[in-house]
Formats: sequence, structure tokens, C-alpha cells
Amino acid sequence: MQKSETHLKQTKKLLPVEVCNTNIQTSNFLIAKKVADAIRTSLGPHGMDKIIVSDKELLITNDGATIMKNSKFEHPIAKLLVNVSESQDSEVGDGTTSVIILSGSILGASLNLMKRGLPRNILTTCLGVFLKETKKILLKIAIPVNLKNSPALYNAACTALESKVISSYCHILAPLAVQAVLLISNNKKSFNLDLKKIKLIKKKSEELSNKVN
Repeated sequence: MQKSETHLKQTKKLLPVEVCNTNIQTSNFLIAKKVADAIRTSLGPHGMDKIIVSDKELLITNDGATIMKNSKFEHPIAKLLVNVSESQDSEVGDGTTSVIILSGSILGASLNLMKRGLPRNILTTCLGVFLKETKKILLKIAIPVNLKNSPALYNAACTALESKVISSYCHILAPLAVQAVLLISNNKKSFNLDLKKIKLIKKKSEELSNKVN
């Protein structure tokens, strides 16, 4: 055992630092891509459910944030993607799967460019330009939301619920969600909402449509 450890240390000394760093970076890119590929099949209304086995418990879901949160990752890059998903969930409340897939796709494309010899500093600069241009495009295609336009708000809520297990009850839950948000919103400053002001009460019920008034 001691001989093998000594041999490993000697091998590391023979390798240039740049080679070691390149191997670590490549490994990080590949792990992020694998995590994104694993969750990719759960995207959309026809996405497949994932089964997560934990301590004497089975969790079946296709929600990206739930999958990432309950997956016991040990690698720092995988944990970083979990933080990205949690940030998306807290800030937007939707798109948790999309943000992981997008991150994995960008890292995968970046890895291919690095393999072709593109310097890392130029790649970082290009990604910064990509971010700025993306923001400009999104602001151009964005549609202003009128809080008085209730049908548009209901349609947006139903769209967010389409990929959930409770999608068949979106006609009941979407109006409730919109009404709750409108109650805590300020017409002048409705950009950020404190969702902690909305209280969730869980009750057991045989049929949801019979219990919601």
C-alpha cells in the first residue's frame, strides 16, 4: 500500500501542473453535463418521472428542484447545480429543470471549444458577451404583464402547472394562486413579491374539487 501511494505521488510530480488542472476542469465539465443529461428526460408536460430512493422512502417526481434537492450529490460541481436550481426556484418559482439543462448544455459546448484549442480567457469573455446579448433579446421579446388582465395571469399559472401531477386541477388551483398573489402585490411595485406572506394550509382530502371552495 505504501509503495503504491509513493508511486502515485511520484507520478503527480512528473505531470505538469497545467495537465493536472486541465484534467480536473474536464472532469468538472463532464460531471455537470451528466447531471443535466440525467434530469433532461423529466422536462416538459410529457417528461418522465424520476424515482429517488432515500432512507426507507421512495420519492416519485418530475420537478427539477425536487429532484436536485433530494439527490445526495457529493461532488462540488453537482452541488453547485443544486444551488442554481434552488436559486431559480426561490426567484422565479419555475424553470428549475430548464436552468440545469441550459447550464449543462453551455458547459458541454464550452468543453468542446476548449478541446479545439480555444483559450479559457477568450471563452470566458465570449460567455460574458453571450449573457449581455441574451438579456437584450429577452427584454425585446418580453410581454408586459397587466395585473388587471386576469385571463392572462390565469393562463400563465395554468402553463406552470401543466407539467405537475396536479395539472388536471389547474382550473381550480390557478385562480387561487392568482388571487393570493394579487392580494400581496403592490400595483406600483409588483416586481418583487414576498411569497412568505402567503400561508399554505395542507389538508387531507378524498377529492380536491369537493374540498376547494
